Amino acid sequence: MYHYKTYIGGVLMMKNEHFSLCRGMSNKFWGWGREDDELYLRFKDNQLTLYRPTKLTTGYETFKHIHNKKRRPRDYNRYGEQKKAQFKRDTETGFDTIEYTLQSERTLTIDNAQVIIYNVLLACDKQVTPWCDHVK
Repeated sequence: MYHYKTYIGGVLMMKNEHFSLCRGMSNKFWGWGREDDELYLRFKDNQLTLYRPTKLTTGYETFKHIHNKKRRPRDYNRYGEQKKAQFKRDTETGFDTIEYTLQSERTLTIDNAQVIIYNVLLACDKQVTPWCDHVK
């Protein structure tokens, strides 16, 4: 189910070269949501075509999102200018500007496909995203 014409969230597949062309996703979004709306603008700027399957029978509740409101209150709140920023193209940040510390790495095999899961601690740059360490 697509909630609006520029919806790009949910499940998205793209080629590595397109991800690189867009510089990944913006680093300005902390918590739950809005980052995919800005990713749509990156697609548009790079003249990438978005293909959508038709005749889907899924809906908004298809994939269960598990968020612990007490442990991760930031997932439920919007701080500062985050909501306004979702429709504004972020030309400053991307995968090439993210700072993080690798906490752990796990390798799993799913249906004979090897998958690596990285657990990272993201750095908070208050100059770019003053709300990144906001705790309510």
